[in-house]
Amino acid sequence: MNRLKNKTCFLFDLDGTIYLSEHLIPGATDLLAEIRRQGKHFAFMTNNSSSAKKQYLEKMKRLGIEVTAKEILTSTDATLRYLKMQNMKKIVLLATPEVEKEFQEEGFTIIKERGKEADCVVLTFDLTLTYDKIWTAYDYLVKGLPYIASHPDYLCPLKEGFKPDVGSFISMFQTACHREPLVIGKPNHYMVEEAMERFRVKKEDMVIVGDRLYTDIRTGLRSGVTAIAVLSGETTEDMLKNTEDVPDYVFPSVKEIFDIMKK
Repeated sequence: MNRLKNKTCFLFDLDGTIYLSEHLIPGATDLLAEIRRQGKHFAFMTNNSSSAKKQYLEKMKRLGIEVTAKEILTSTDATLRYLKMQNMKKIVLLATPEVEKEFQEEGFTIIKERGKEADCVVLTFDLTLTYDKIWTAYDYLVKGLPYIASHPDYLCPLKEGFKPDVGSFISMFQTACHREPLVIGKPNHYMVEEAMERFRVKKEDMVIVGDRLYTDIRTGLRSGVTAIAVLSGETTEDMLKNTEDVPDYVFPSVKEIFDIMKK
């Protein structure tokens, strides 16, 4: 366990790891306070692209956790960074109004009608998804436009059950137009690279904590970062018995990580 105590940067998933809907998971605030007390870094690295960063800051404050914008890393952040690197400025975007505003504030032109010139289709966790949005995106996808998705999660965990996430939307478009997107969020490396830049740390100094094997844990395995699975969200003990994405550590929740860190 000394291996964990020597880490200097902790990257936490949110849904199913720090909270479920509007309910903090026991031990979360204690663990974050202990990391700060030790002079180490933490950030929330979430695939959930349904909310703007401002909304995450407001939610964390409402839950009693004080964080800065730097300490919230979303798949939207990584998607924006990638699009800028590729010089893609005109996008067909499926997103909530709050996230759409983030793209506009970063200088992107949102294409909402069929038959216009566009650089790519961007799929995020759009809780306002309509048939017209689906049809518009489909029309551009069948014409071969580059296709990007913020993340691949099939379900978003709630306090009671789940709701369909971007992975479910990806499956819909795959059925309709036989296209698969470039996925920017976890489990790919883009968000880890963003965290390394923000906090000026190396991979061996970092640890990823999350409740999903195919995103959180796979990110650690692919990126060479220590990975901890918590059983407070999507992953169950039965899933752990039948997975190739084997975490370095498994705990019931973040409370057990706090117990280790405070010793």
